[in-house]
Amino acid sequence: MAAALLAAGCGDVVNPKPSTPGTPEFATAAAAAAAASSGITLDQTSGSLGQSGTMLGYPFNPNPHLGDAIVATFVWKSANPANIINSVTDVLMTSPFTPVGNHYKLVEFVSAGGISMATYVATNVQNFPSPNQNDAQRLAVLANLSTSVPDGGVLISAWTGVSPDSALALGAHSRGSGAGSSATVADAGPIPVNAGALAYAVNAGGENLGA
Repeated sequence: MAAALLAAGCGDVVNPKPSTPGTPEFATAAAAAAAASSGITLDQTSGSLGQSGTMLGYPFNPNPHLGDAIVATFVWKSANPANIINSVTDVLMTSPFTPVGNHYKLVEFVSAGGISMATYVATNVQNFPSPNQNDAQRLAVLANLSTSVPDGGVLISAWTGVSPDSALALGAHSRGSGAGSSATVADAGPIPVNAGALAYAVNAGGENLGA
């Protein structure tokens, strides 16, 4: 199991759709202290599991608001413990894709037991239609990988009210991992969270990732 935790000035609960058998399973939680006074709220969330190849990604529908912060967590199965993500980009779902150009910063990477997970954050996202009028205008976040993976996925969420300055928007963050033959605790450990800030946590369990 791998887990990552970050404070980024947001607040709500996020639950991805259930995965199909044999694919990674996400469990996520977001909690805020004094969120009502912060004005920071969940805008959109989306994601997909059971992907493979040299690209992992998924679009929002509907698109987030301009100026949102986007958190993208990618997970994949690989014997290579290194972060094989060359870049994280966003595009519109035209054919071919239309580059959007927001900057996604790596916050945490963790790898254990053949499962790797990396979380990226972009603040003050721009250059896409909001709201989108059709599927071709949907904003997608993509991870471009240096090698092909047999199984992976992504969870993306957008947050309104986050500081446009990434240095101010992103607080403390941590990561952790663990393994066991029975119920096993694998958390990222404690981090300080300011009043009104989001504590965003993601964990990926390997029970369904075995051969």
